[in-house]
Amino acid sequence: MRRLIMAALVGALLVGFSGCLDDNDNDVYYLEMGVVEGEEANDFLIVTDSDLKLKLLNYPDNFEIEDGKRVLIKYVIRETGRRDSDYDYLVNVYSLQDVIAKDIIELNDENRDTLGTDPIFVNSIWIEGGFLNVDFTFRGGSKVHFINVVKDPDEQGSDNDRILLQVRHKANNDATYQRYRGVMSFFLEPLRVEGKNKVTLVFEPKNYYSVPYNTFELEYEY
Repeated sequence: MRRLIMAALVGALLVGFSGCLDDNDNDVYYLEMGVVEGEEANDFLIVTDSDLKLKLLNYPDNFEIEDGKRVLIKYVIRETGRRDSDYDYLVNVYSLQDVIAKDIIELNDENRDTLGTDPIFVNSIWIEGGFLNVDFTFRGGSKVHFINVVKDPDEQGSDNDRILLQVRHKANNDATYQRYRGVMSFFLEPLRVEGKNKVTLVFEPKNYYSVPYNTFELEYEY
């Protein structure tokens, strides 16, 4: 499983991490991203990015069950599913939170100057669970910040095997006294190119990124 270290919840930004945790007791805790499968309270499952199907023994009263919703789940395995079960593990849930999943935005004359170029540190970008996932850090205060992945048609070359993307941050003139780290997911299907079964997604360094990094290149197969 991919390990991420993150923190806190800021307005519309969910933060967390994915991996195996030892909370210094007899239980082993897992924290993973995944999606909801099903809509009925008694039989919905969580399908994790590691392709496990989890049946929940409990979940928060305020959790809204919605098929396909992206979530972050912390759990302990209580029982392995039988061969005829529709799940891999029966689990106790210790937290279950929504993760923002959104479309990649294509820039145009109307939105080009509205999505922000405020400082952001891009920790990692990867493809997992059928999503493009971005791990990022920024400084803020009490206002809601907006993080987006954008595609600028003006940056694209003649080679449609390579798609250039950017991470954008709009801070809404917020204070910068607190450091926050988060993860968000983005739908990949609109990036598919007809007649091809894979493309390379490229994130090049930008001058508004807080710390320069080497170019991220990810192969998206579909």
